[in-house]
Amino acid sequence: MAEVSGALPFALRAALTMALPTLPLVLLGHPSLAVFPALGAFTITFERSLLLRRRSRLWVLALVALAMTAAVGLGSLLAVRVGPSGPWTQGLAAVAGMAAVAGLAKFGCDYAGLRGLGAVPILVAFAVTAEGTPALTDVLPHTALTALGAAVAWLVCLPNPSAAAAPAPRARRRPGRTRPGPQAPRSDSCLLSRKGSASLPQTVPRAPAPCPLTANSRGSARPM
Repeated sequence: MAEVSGALPFALRAALTMALPTLPLVLLGHPSLAVFPALGAFTITFERSLLLRRRSRLWVLALVALAMTAAVGLGSLLAVRVGPSGPWTQGLAAVAGMAAVAGLAKFGCDYAGLRGLGAVPILVAFAVTAEGTPALTDVLPHTALTALGAAVAWLVCLPNPSAAAAPAPRARRRPGRTRPGPQAPRSDSCLLSRKGSASLPQTVPRAPAPCPLTANSRGSARPM
């Protein structure tokens, strides 16, 4: 239950990140363009897998947002370049590009310590755009929409200023317990006596053995 309760806020933030940049395009009558900000919004999926401090996490997420935007831009340029050559040429170029992007993204994710999906969202962003049929004039709008979705994801991951400024809770005292008062300083003689008594072996005194001559003289003495 603790894992489910911890994942629920993250799922709500991910849903909000996807809806904010894509819903206006759908309502304006451009549903085909909604896929590009959705690809950029995949940046939110890297937040939960980062085991870093808050400031370092935001820097890494900014690099992920740039990587997602660059993947869409490069995929669109590749589709514009090799698209008129035929489906076979475009397919081979897309496979070669996906191999290169997968290697670079995997290296970057391992270097930054990204777990979970890792390089998969970056590879998907490149593959979706590389298999399309855009015009040269569509490359810049597609890249800008992807950057918009990535920026929304980064803003959603910002820390809460009210939570950061809240004071740390004080430790509660249990009833019936008091703090110990200041202890009196121990003198050097007391410490030396304790150390000396601890170092010396403790022996039990024994009674002196009786003298054999005295015992014999007492046993042989007779009254006159």
